[in-house]
Amino acid sequence: MLRRALLVPALVALAVVAPLARPAAAGDGEGRDGGLPSRRAVAASVRCAGRDARGTGTVLLVHGTGSNAVESWSTSFQPVLVAEGFRVCTVDVPGRELGDMQDSADWVAAAVELVADRSDGRVDVIGHSQGGVLPRLAIRLHPEIARHIDDLVLMAGTQHGTAVAAPLCAAGCAVAVLQQSVGSALLAALNSPRELWGARVSYTTVRSTTDETVFPQDTSKLDGAANLAVQDVCPGRATSHIGLLYETVAYAAAVDALTHRGGASTARLSPALCAAATVPGMDPSAIPAASLAALTAVLSAPPVTVEPPVRIHGPRHED
Repeated sequence: MLRRALLVPALVALAVVAPLARPAAAGDGEGRDGGLPSRRAVAASVRCAGRDARGTGTVLLVHGTGSNAVESWSTSFQPVLVAEGFRVCTVDVPGRELGDMQDSADWVAAAVELVADRSDGRVDVIGHSQGGVLPRLAIRLHPEIARHIDDLVLMAGTQHGTAVAAPLCAAGCAVAVLQQSVGSALLAALNSPRELWGARVSYTTVRSTTDETVFPQDTSKLDGAANLAVQDVCPGRATSHIGLLYETVAYAAAVDALTHRGGASTARLSPALCAAATVPGMDPSAIPAASLAALTAVLSAPPVTVEPPVRIHGPRHED
C-alpha cells in the first residue's frame, strides 16, 4: 500500500486526464482499411474547430495515456490555437491509450490521413506524453503518412521510456504503460537505427526538467530534433508533466515550430514568457478532477507482464 501511495502523484500525471467510459477499440465492428483502422470509425473520433486563417494547414492534437481529447485539450491548447487563427483537430484514440501502442499509432496514422484529406496543406501534429510518441511510431509503422506531416511537436514524450513505469509494472500493468517502461522492446525498435522518421518532417521536443512522470526528464529528447526545456527560457521554473499543457513556454515553443521553417528555437522565445506560468485563455482548474479519473483508469486497466509482439521490422521506405 505504501508503494502505491508514493506512486500516486506520478501516476496521475502519467495517465493525464481520462474519461471513465471506454471508447470502442480500434476496428471494433468496423474492420480495417489497407492496414489502418476503418476510415468511418476514425472519422467519428476526430473533431475540428476554427479555420486556417494563417495558411499553415491544420493542427492535430494527440492526447496521452488514459486521456481523451476533450479533457486534455479543450481547456489548454485547443481554444487558444483556434483564437489565434489555427484550424485545430483533435482525435480520441480508442481504449484511452491503455492498449497496445501500435494499435493506437495505427489510429493516429489514419487520423493524419483523414485530416490531411480535409485540409489545404500538410498537417502539424502536437502530442503530449504517450501522444508525443504515437505520431513518431505512426510514421515508422506507416511511412506513407510522412508526406502529410509538416511539424511534429512532441511534449513530455516517453521517447526512451520512464523509470516511473517500473514499480507500477512489477506485478503487471496496462499494456501501454509496460511499453513505456525503460528498455521496452517497442521503444528499442522504434529508436533503432535512428530516432527521427520522415525525411521532410520537422521535429521539436518540449520537456520540463521538473517533470515527475517522464524520468529522467532528458529521455524526452530525440537525436536530431530541436530539443527545448521550459527551464531553458525560464530557469528555476517548476512545471509538472500535466502542467506542460498550460505552460507559456511550451505553448510558445509549439507555435514557434508551427510558424517557422524547421523546429522551434529558444532564440525566438522571449524571456517575457516567464512573467506568467499559464497561457491566457487556458483554464487549468479542471486538472484535479480529471487527474483522479485518469488515475482510476490506469489502475483499473487489465494488467499484463509481457509486451505484445513488435511490428517494427527494420527501416522502411519513407515518402
